[in-house]
Amino acid sequence: MVEPFLVGALIWLAKEVGSRGIGMIFDEFDGPAPVLEQQGAGLPPIKRYDLSGGARLTSDADVTVQYVASLTMTRLPVVLTFQDADGSGKGEPFPMVLTDTAHVTLRRGHYLITALVLRLPTESGVKPTLRAIGWQRPWIAGNSAEQLKITTSAPTAKLVKELGLVGSDGKPLFTLPPKNPPRALPSGSLGAGGTGGAARARVTPLRSESLRRALADRPSRQSPPPLGSREKCKAKARSGQHVQRCVFTATAGGLCLMHNSQLRSGRAVYWFDTGLRIRRTE
Repeated sequence: MVEPFLVGALIWLAKEVGSRGIGMIFDEFDGPAPVLEQQGAGLPPIKRYDLSGGARLTSDADVTVQYVASLTMTRLPVVLTFQDADGSGKGEPFPMVLTDTAHVTLRRGHYLITALVLRLPTESGVKPTLRAIGWQRPWIAGNSAEQLKITTSAPTAKLVKELGLVGSDGKPLFTLPPKNPPRALPSGSLGAGGTGGAARARVTPLRSESLRRALADRPSRQSPPPLGSREKCKAKARSGQHVQRCVFTATAGGLCLMHNSQLRSGRAVYWFDTGLRIRRTE
């Protein structure tokens, strides 16, 4: 169950989209021209937009949006909405892009600020995808600009419905992302999986050799064999300052997986009984 102030908080946005189309949330800001604020030497001026709606007591706010996937998708469209903290009445949409900061002027008071992180469709007639959503309820009344960071997370169908982000037909205004999106693999790392088969990752010979050596140098995660199992490995093993026979199960050549791997990588491996170095055989 979401907080009561969120129930129906964005119905006004759904009505605007229903009457004017989804593009209204990206319309140009309908207000006075931004005021340029000079920063330090060598820095560009800040464009601050006045959302106060008239000559009233005002304060400034600098709003950024945090999205977990921003390392790979840094310029996604974001729509901020500003409205009264109780979620009633019509708000003001403010389009921006992820990683930018929204510099705004607001009349002093208690606000509900929501952030919708979107992915635009590549084809006409397709709904945008709501990648993430988040909100804050700040009290804005300071003399210096409030620094606000809104953390977002993946939306659920239930949350979208409770917020009121549905059309007159009861369907969501946005497409929701898959619950478990597939992880992208590096370019060129996929091979054909056959007719109707899944694509498989390919490892180049150089990478395969590096991986083999890394595995050979890594401490073994094998578990000691249970009582009555097959013969133990015949190689020396060091435990702290003590040298003893390896306790893992032997496989090929009387050695365990770890010592076989070390032998193939060229590391020195010794027989426990004789102390002689084991020679690699092809």
